[in-house]
Amino acid sequence: MALITSSVKSSDEIFEHEDGWLETTIRKAEYGTSDKGKKYLDVWFDGLPDKVNARCFATVNGKTKEEFRIRNWFRFSNGGVESCKDGMLQHDDDPQNLIGMPINVLVFHNNKGYVDIFREPAPMVMNTDEQEYTEKNVQYWKNKAVMSLKSYMAYFASQDIANFVTPTNDIPVANGGDNTPF
Repeated sequence: MALITSSVKSSDEIFEHEDGWLETTIRKAEYGTSDKGKKYLDVWFDGLPDKVNARCFATVNGKTKEEFRIRNWFRFSNGGVESCKDGMLQHDDDPQNLIGMPINVLVFHNNKGYVDIFREPAPMVMNTDEQEYTEKNVQYWKNKAVMSLKSYMAYFASQDIANFVTPTNDIPVANGGDNTPF
């Protein structure tokens, strides 16, 4: 027989949160590169422990050839806005420009049952010199993120990766999933 040692975790170390939307403020953000050379943005939030963050990999739209996943963190938080000319919003993409900015994040439970933040945020209601998001706009982006999370989960389920993420069917989609643009 051998002596086995294991750590004991108190309930204070386990963070719990219901699946759904959380209005929060970005407290830290930084870029990184994966082992495969793919750029990502990690984002941490006020009131959440360091182990609960969003990791968003750079993703390029096939039609427009523009990166959109990381850009949306700047766009939806209004972080790093430099100018708005001819309907085009320009941002300084230094992650420090995200700190202190308000954002909506989608909370879900991963395959291990731990709380995680989905890669796609939604804006808060705002009206600035550069851009405006109404309740209807915010709900549109929330609906898109929920549908994307469901697609993400379905993809991993189709790859026979058992319980990659827990089903999150109870996150409401407004108007029965109406994706009507604002």
